[in-house]
Amino acid sequence: MLEVRNLFKALNGNEILKNINLRFETGVYGLLGANGAGKTTLIKCLCNLYEIDSGSILYNGIQINHLKNNYFNSLGYLPQNFGYYQDFTAYDFLSYIGVLKGLEGKKLEHRIEYLLKELGLYEKKNIRLKLYSGGMLRRVGIAQALLNEPEILILDEPTAGLDPKERIHLKNLLNQYGEKHTVIISTHIVSDVEDISQAIILLKKGEICEQGDLDVLLKKIEGFVYEGTVPKTQLDYFMNKYRVRNVYDLGNTIRIRIITEDNVEKCFAPIEATLNDLYLYYFDEVSEDD
Repeated sequence: MLEVRNLFKALNGNEILKNINLRFETGVYGLLGANGAGKTTLIKCLCNLYEIDSGSILYNGIQINHLKNNYFNSLGYLPQNFGYYQDFTAYDFLSYIGVLKGLEGKKLEHRIEYLLKELGLYEKKNIRLKLYSGGMLRRVGIAQALLNEPEILILDEPTAGLDPKERIHLKNLLNQYGEKHTVIISTHIVSDVEDISQAIILLKKGEICEQGDLDVLLKKIEGFVYEGTVPKTQLDYFMNKYRVRNVYDLGNTIRIRIITEDNVEKCFAPIEATLNDLYLYYFDEVSEDD
């Protein structure tokens, strides 16, 4: 079990994370927030890459900075910006990373072969990484994070560069892996975690604004989500009045999905909320520069 207690972290004199309290057990956790919310800083703290200013991060009851290699051996990490050696082939690169993680022999060979096949890279395992596409490189990064079969798998924006089919396959893989391990996915793409997370964490301007089971969180905006059909000429009016989540063109009219706590016109009817609605409810006013 990984636990965060009263964590504070500042960078360059700016407080990035404030009073973070989290508990991770077996399962998939979605860490959601707009760009600049502090997700990557939190991830680096969890990976013991940043020294925290106050508070504690515990793995099985022991502070991770006291565990040293015993903690790193239990950890798999994909950073947002994944570094690699351009002249290595995928197989050679994973072999190199495997040795750094203390793996060797047939066990390492079998693990590399399994991951290359699972991530659709086996046929191109002997091609140099500098010839790989962005999506292929991301899959190599995911493979290196999974090499040591970590108890804790932490992925920062794992689907960057992946096509829709690859995203679905990765979600299925992570969902299966989370049955026996802890998986933490940091992203601002709601669909990456909507179907597979046992818990959602919403991070806003360095603070946790909500966390918990998705069904419980959605109840907080129950009765705030509506859809209605209106003339196209009224679009600007509704865009200015409400948080508009979606606009569907129906020809002469439009169907719009809005989120509001206020009374609405008779053309709107309440509908069931989704994680995308929850995200917009909390982060609509947050710019990507915040």
